[in-house]
Amino acid sequence: MVTYIQPSELLQLLQGSRRSELLVVDVRDEDYQGGHIAGSVHVPSQEVLEEGGAAELARQLPAEAKLVVLHCQLSQIRGPKCANRLLQYMRSSAPDRGWPEVKVLSRGYEGFAEVYGDRPELFEGLR
Repeated sequence: MVTYIQPSELLQLLQGSRRSELLVVDVRDEDYQGGHIAGSVHVPSQEVLEEGGAAELARQLPAEAKLVVLHCQLSQIRGPKCANRLLQYMRSSAPDRGWPEVKVLSRGYEGFAEVYGDRPELFEGLR
């Protein structure tokens, strides 16, 4: 079962000295167009959920990552589903590997943008 991180907690991590230990994964599909959290990577939910998709995402995690935060537009369906799939893969493939923690951004991109939309340095690709 996934756990959630609040937008305020993510902001602290994004601005903190340990930023390199954080990976934000945006799993939105076509709704990704129009902006995203600065420094995030885009992996559409369809790719994560297809056969072998979670394994591919896990292989691409940076070695220094200690926390992976996934989100979709609202983090109600796609974000949690992708996070669960990633966690399931990590637990079944190599449970003793020392995988990063996986969380879902509460209220998703929309909630983060609602609170911090007036801070353009936190976003990329805005129209």
